[in-house]
Amino acid sequence: MKKLIYVAVATLMLVSCQGEVETPSPSTSETSINNPTFAIRNYSLSVNSGTEIIPIGQTEPGDFHYEYDDTNLSIWQNKIYVHKSNTTTTVKAIAKDGSFFEFNVASPVDTYESSERAEQEENWLAPINFADVNRNAKPMPRGLDVSTAAAIYRAGGQFYNEHGEAEDLFRILKRHGSNYVRLRLWNDPYNHTSAGKVTYGGGVCDLDHVLEMAFLAKQAGLEIYLVFHYSDFWADPGKQVIPKQWAHIETAGEMAEAIYTYTRETIETLKSHNLTPKIVSLGNETTPGMLVHMPGPTNENLVGEPHYTSRKGEAPSAIRGNFGSQNYYDYIDAANRAVKDVDPSIQTMVHTERHIINRSKQIIDHYNFLEGIPFDIIGLSAYPYYQGTPDNFSQGLKLISETFPDKLITLAETSYGFTFAPHQHLGAIFNASSMRGDYPVSVAGQARLLDELFAAINSIHNGYGLFYWEGAYIPYPGVGWADASTKNSWANQALFTYDGHVLPSLRVFELWEA
Repeated sequence: MKKLIYVAVATLMLVSCQGEVETPSPSTSETSINNPTFAIRNYSLSVNSGTEIIPIGQTEPGDFHYEYDDTNLSIWQNKIYVHKSNTTTTVKAIAKDGSFFEFNVASPVDTYESSERAEQEENWLAPINFADVNRNAKPMPRGLDVSTAAAIYRAGGQFYNEHGEAEDLFRILKRHGSNYVRLRLWNDPYNHTSAGKVTYGGGVCDLDHVLEMAFLAKQAGLEIYLVFHYSDFWADPGKQVIPKQWAHIETAGEMAEAIYTYTRETIETLKSHNLTPKIVSLGNETTPGMLVHMPGPTNENLVGEPHYTSRKGEAPSAIRGNFGSQNYYDYIDAANRAVKDVDPSIQTMVHTERHIINRSKQIIDHYNFLEGIPFDIIGLSAYPYYQGTPDNFSQGLKLISETFPDKLITLAETSYGFTFAPHQHLGAIFNASSMRGDYPVSVAGQARLLDELFAAINSIHNGYGLFYWEGAYIPYPGVGWADASTKNSWANQALFTYDGHVLPSLRVFELWEA
């Protein structure tokens, strides 16, 4: 398929290409016409390096458009994204005067190599014999949260398909049955000092990172499920910290206006890039409410968790959005209106976490409190070691479904471990105490749990989706849960090996294609 891409070249400065380049040869320049005043080097790039195209010899910024076969390559915002290793694509750069220059983009052979003894000892890549039954799957959103993917690629990490070839993560997911990706968004995940800004880490997850991942997802045929944290770093039941730029706000009305404006502008930005999300979560695990804590101070030297969250304080009651308060109601309402004002077809979600059987009454109370706000989806966390396993939460799920028959119900987060194997860049949350029921800690056990979770959500009339949290969060130096000094906390619950090879358990998503 031929693709035309128009870009404005804003600068001609030479920058690092994160890959090898070749100086244009006379034979290459002979393919151009109209005596072009520019040339572009040939590139040798790893998958999804996001390398900037740098014209040579052009003295003034100008507009180019690119023609190429997009099977193995995409160009976005003047950056090249190769989708598969061991490929070569010819790109034609065409100037406004009609002159053009052809250059090649190659991706060398990159074959999977394991560094883990446990991979062989525990047979991580052994095929799984799934039950050959009719699952009666109905159409539903399903996929992985992959919010750290851009950071892993930037650090040099790669993902490998079932044949052991380096390939675009998003295309691997699509081929294995996902139809969505879930992406979290932080307002300003940076520590600002007079010397500049340094990322808090955790995948960074600012709007630029979200745009990049949303583009790659869309190129692979996936839809977007966007999660507003309304915070500069992790928001969860233990912390809902007000963004730094909103810390001066003194009234709930002003805070609701800030939420509305930020939400609307973000959705408009995504829409302007043809990256409109299909699902938007209005906060993340807002069980205690939203915008509950004041931010901590700036770090002089950022190491580990930022003071922004570690030294948070309670927000003044005038703006604090505790669950049950008018402030919380108004904040959710403002966020919902902002999304719907941009595009009424976007489905909005309120996402909480409670034990689905033992705390089903509290879950129902939460959503009853928000009655009157026309959001679409009830999002529930469903970690077996926190919220219960499918064999014991089905009754609670049924009760929630019957209480809210007009709401769609989605398992917004889940995961389970496939190994206890250590790794130098892993400080695993999942350990022996996390094991549940009859689900062994193995790739097959992980797959069985996932299959049963799909069955549980599929069994209720308004069951609408399932998402696996950070299923591609492989351990890589510099990509920890916070800054570069921290470790990955999740890799033994991922759906990829520690070195990035897709696990057979990901095939469960294929089984639940309608």
